[in-house]
Amino acid sequence: MAFRQTFRRIVLVCVFFGLLSGIALSPLVFYLNSRVPGAPPEAGRVLDYYHFHWDLWWLRYAVLNGEDIWYTNKVLAPFTHNLTYHSLTASMLPFYLLLEPLLGHLRAANTIIWISLTLTGVLMYALLRSQKISRPTALLGGIALGMSPYMLDHAGSGHLNLITVWWIPMVLYAWERTRRALNIRWAVLTGLIVWGMWFTDTLIVFWGGLLLGPYALYSLIWARDRRARFRLIVIGGLALVITVVLAWFLGPLRQTLDFDTSQLPPARLLTLRHYSLSFESLFVPQPGGGRGIRTEHDETLGFSMVVLVWAAVIGGAWRVWSG
Repeated sequence: MAFRQTFRRIVLVCVFFGLLSGIALSPLVFYLNSRVPGAPPEAGRVLDYYHFHWDLWWLRYAVLNGEDIWYTNKVLAPFTHNLTYHSLTASMLPFYLLLEPLLGHLRAANTIIWISLTLTGVLMYALLRSQKISRPTALLGGIALGMSPYMLDHAGSGHLNLITVWWIPMVLYAWERTRRALNIRWAVLTGLIVWGMWFTDTLIVFWGGLLLGPYALYSLIWARDRRARFRLIVIGGLALVITVVLAWFLGPLRQTLDFDTSQLPPARLLTLRHYSLSFESLFVPQPGGGRGIRTEHDETLGFSMVVLVWAAVIGGAWRVWSG
């Protein structure tokens, strides 16, 4: 009976975030086989959605033909290019191999966006529930991450690599279970997940490291005794070794070291400029153009914050009233 209830709740949470993601993607949902996400031509933005359609084609082609996914001569033949710094998003291949024969290319590519938004909400909900957060608050947390301006903007631009944020609550959950149980199996799973993040995109594993590193230090500081602390260091090291070994043999570590970076242009502040928020944007709804910077109209979280604060107040009052 308990298993049935748990399974039903999981299904309901998945359906909830699936429907919510469908609503968020409603301009695209009814045209899955004829349109792709992206800004209109008059927006004056550089569109790069086509990269990810090529990525899906190339990944399938390379795997089915026994070629190395990290090197290709199918861009500017006969020259071979190293794709480790490209937004290849290799972990999307299983989704594509499953969906493309059933739905066709465009529907499969657009459905992957839908799945990514849904997974982000569901896994954030699961992470919060593992921290004993109430179900309504965990749902709000899933909504806050899965429907955040960052996610919606990149979903609307077709950036398959940058909407794989679902890896982050997944790896934090795995490490949480590792530190609690001090179990080798969970450590192995954590190492596999970190490698999966790296296999997806360097930026995703970088973000994961920024969160996982401090969390690991916190775990060491608050370990119950020296023995637990030592065991945590050992199994944490095991997770790291698994990540490095998989990245060396399956990519992208060896291929990254093989990349000639001397010709790369310097990094730009494009992302920082477009997604940084002024202090008042956290509280005052100013959708679009609030600071006079030409962005994707997402430089405020004010409306989201107002809704979440009111939801928290009503939820807290309800708990007090109901005893």
